[in-house]
Amino acid sequence: DGKAFVGTCHNAPYSCETRALDVKTGRTIWTNPYGGSDCTPTVDRGLVFVNATTAETEPYNTGGRVAVAAIDERSGKTKWTHRFERAPFTYVASSERQIAGTAEGGVLYQSIGNLQRVVAFDERTGKVRWTAHTSGNVKMSPVVKDDRVYFGDTAGILYSVDRRNGRVLHTTSFLQPFSVSSPVIDGETLFIADGNMVVAMPLEGL
Repeated sequence: DGKAFVGTCHNAPYSCETRALDVKTGRTIWTNPYGGSDCTPTVDRGLVFVNATTAETEPYNTGGRVAVAAIDERSGKTKWTHRFERAPFTYVASSERQIAGTAEGGVLYQSIGNLQRVVAFDERTGKVRWTAHTSGNVKMSPVVKDDRVYFGDTAGILYSVDRRNGRVLHTTSFLQPFSVSSPVIDGETLFIADGNMVVAMPLEGL
């Protein structure tokens, strides 16, 4: 509807935000204090979903908190937020701290970059529908097809999860940690990058 949504961050002190821009003029329509520059916002059904992080201020501390927020597309007002506990950010596979969520069928599937989990939120209310726990941090956006959600973690494990309840249905181990590159599904084949390889896998059996 004529708007572009951009996450930006500033240093000294570190702070981030999300801006809605008029695509014709570049004018800022609204600014919201949630967001981050490591990923793009996710837009669905009149809401803008952003992944935000706060950094610890102590020297040599790489920890912080992750928050997920839903913003009204038209007004820029925050509809709901969910904040997670403090945990360390890692540099395994990627230094990104914010990760784009995947919106599908009224549900936001969100990787939490400094915790070993992927969380499914009700888009309208922010209620947690389920949480899938992983062996390593997930730094990629999940991919949804039919009744399953697919993603890989920094322990090198590819997950197939039931989108209805978050139950892990299948795991496949790889030699390298998965970075920010999400799987791509074409027909009944899943393609995913692992280290310097691209692997094609049939969805049947995953």
